[in-house]
Amino acid sequence: MQSKSAIFLYISWIFVYFLAYTHGKIQAKTEDANLLKAINKEINIVDKIKNSNIVEYKKIIFKEKIKKLINNLLK
Repeated sequence: MQSKSAIFLYISWIFVYFLAYTHGKIQAKTEDANLLKAINKEINIVDKIKNSNIVEYKKIIFKEKIKKLINNLLK
């Protein structure tokens, strides 16, 4: 009887380890994707700034700050 419970515990441990491993992989991919989105967003802002004058730059930055504020308030 003890050997059956030991085998069950061992299989359960392997299953839990597998779930933790796959969750970590998925979490890492999600964080990488979010980082790439943030980098692309910053690149787009820089491109907009390069293609506009200083007044447009200030408008863009102001709009981005308002968007971030609204997003933080909605969370």
